Parts: sequence; structure tokens; C-alpha cells
Amino acid sequence: MKDLRMIKEYVYRIINFFIGRIYRIYLYYISENYRLGRLHSKNKPKLFFGTSAIINNKYWSNALRENGYESQTVMSGFMSINKKNDFDLYFVNDKRVNNPSFREVGYKHLDFVRNIMQITPEEIPDPSDDRITIIYTGNFGDERYMASGWILAHRFGHAISRSDNSTVGDLWRKFIKNLADIFKDILSKVYNIEVDLNMRGNYSQINKNQKILKFAAQQIGTMKSARENNLRNWYEFAYELLAQYLISGKIKFNPLPKSIIIGFGPYGRKEMRYTKSEESRQDINSSELDYYASTIEYQLEEILGACLNKIFVM
Repeated sequence: MKDLRMIKEYVYRIINFFIGRIYRIYLYYISENYRLGRLHSKNKPKLFFGTSAIINNKYWSNALRENGYESQTVMSGFMSINKKNDFDLYFVNDKRVNNPSFREVGYKHLDFVRNIMQITPEEIPDPSDDRITIIYTGNFGDERYMASGWILAHRFGHAISRSDNSTVGDLWRKFIKNLADIFKDILSKVYNIEVDLNMRGNYSQINKNQKILKFAAQQIGTMKSARENNLRNWYEFAYELLAQYLISGKIKFNPLPKSIIIGFGPYGRKEMRYTKSEESRQDINSSELDYYASTIEYQLEEILGACLNKIFVM
């Protein structure tokens, strides 16, 4: 039986390898046709999306079908996403929008899309009451990261954070503050570490405290960027939490360790802090972490609700 499972796993990997290569070839083909202005050719290519079970594949495929393409989704599994909200995603590669002034600008009124970006209703319909409209004008990090569903969800967080003078932006800033409060509470109760981000003028100490929060997030967070210690800064953790919620439908934290890294000294030496209250650590691990995760999910759902019937430009 063990040998049979190994053979099945080997065959599965081979199939996924070839499907992945064919998928990339198709993406390259359609992008080149788009770039060369052949989108409306009579000989439209047949497309499929996969093999990761991400919701973006569904919308890419549906959007292409609505424009006359034969498109299917192929998945090697499925993920449950318990969102009430839905998305309209548009990927625009056109000289009208390939402009730095349209890069990650966030929430914009419909007038901006029609008059400034010069995108017509035939190309992108007006937003609807029960959906969130996102216009991606390019993946500017593609030289480092492929535009996966996770990357697109992460970038949507950037769009929300750049939505100044709006309810959406206010809710995001409230979320950032509450997220910091959660981690400050954990660090104080368990490790006797006091972190203050409101020290006016003391930018050196603020930067140091943000790094402590980032290192804590990398040890408590469960997404790939945290596991690989690859968070650029503390605020990137919030975007990663949004991506985790949109892709998996839930927020999940690692149990608090007995010792935690808060930085690195000379020659890469780890700066550690050890548990000062084992009782607090066990209490948080047994129940409070789930409460914190539920609180974050509620706040993200509130933010997504405020995004309905709005357009975000990335």
C-alpha cells in the first residue's frame, strides 16, 4: 500500500508539472496577443486556468467567457471561502492605463475611471451594489513574484490602505491600530516587552518597536511569508492577513513559543526574550488566540462590506 501511495503521488506531481507548464504557455500567448492588439481577432485562443484552487481563476475564466473566449478552470483541489462578498476583477494592459499615476491609487470614483483613465462602460461596467470592483493595471512585482491569487489579494490590501478620505480607509487604519494593540498585549503579558508606536518625534524607537512587532508576526503568523521570515515590515503583515482571509476563509495563528525573537545583533546573533508568565502564555494559546483571530476576521469582513459598490485601482 505504501508503494502504491508513492506511485500515485509521483504521477500526481508529473501531471501537475505538465499542467502548470501548459498553463504558463497559454498565459504568455494571451498576454502577447493583448499587447500586440489582437484581442479581437476571430481566431481567439482556448484557455484554461489552474491548477491551484484560487477564486481568482474562476473570475479570470468567467470574464474571458463573457468576451467570447472558450475558457475552463482546472483544479487539483478546492478551498472553502466563506465570504458573503464577491469581486469583479479586471486586468487591463493598455497604453491608456500603463501610467505610474494609476499605480496602486486605491479607491476611486466612477468619474475617475471614465474621464481620467478613459475606460468605457463596454470595457468595464459600472460597479454593482453587491460586488467589489478591482482594476489591476499590471503586476509590477512580476520580476520577483508571479501574479498568483495570493499576490492579487495582498495588493488589494494596498489599494484599501491608499483609500484616503473614505470610510474604507478609516476602517483599515482602525484595523491596523487594533492589530498592533493585539500584538502589544501579547508581548506585554507573556514576554514583558512594552511596545509603543505613538512616540512623537522618536523615530528611532518607533522603528525599533515596529521591527519587534514584525519579528513577532513572523513567529505567530502562519502564512508563507511569516514562515519564511520574509515580511518586509510590520505593516505588510496586515496585507498578508487579508490575503489569508480571502484565500482560506479564516485567520490562523501559531501557538506562542516559550521564547521569541525580537531582532538580530552583530554577526546575525538572535536577540531573544523568554516567557515571563507561563500562565498567560498558556491562557492565550488555549483560548485567546482564537478570540484574536475571530476579532480580526470580523474587522476584515467589516472592511470588505464597506468596499461593496466601489472601484479600486491597482
